[in-house]
Amino acid sequence: PDKRIFDFTLQRIKSHRERCIMIVDSLDSDIKGARNARLDHIYYNYENIKHQENPMHEIKCLSELRKLL
Repeated sequence: PDKRIFDFTLQRIKSHRERCIMIVDSLDSDIKGARNARLDHIYYNYENIKHQENPMHEIKCLSELRKLL
């Protein structure tokens, strides 16, 4: 979860952290990467896995995105 890849991507898409949100499906690498890059993130927990992480937001179905965005 090296923040440089996120910095590179933001630069390539010509956007800023404050205007982006990352949708992740991996508790280990994706959430750590989003946190390291200081990006807002949503954990897409489609398998309803029990965990001890504390993502910014968590959804189980993509239709739930409408409520958050």
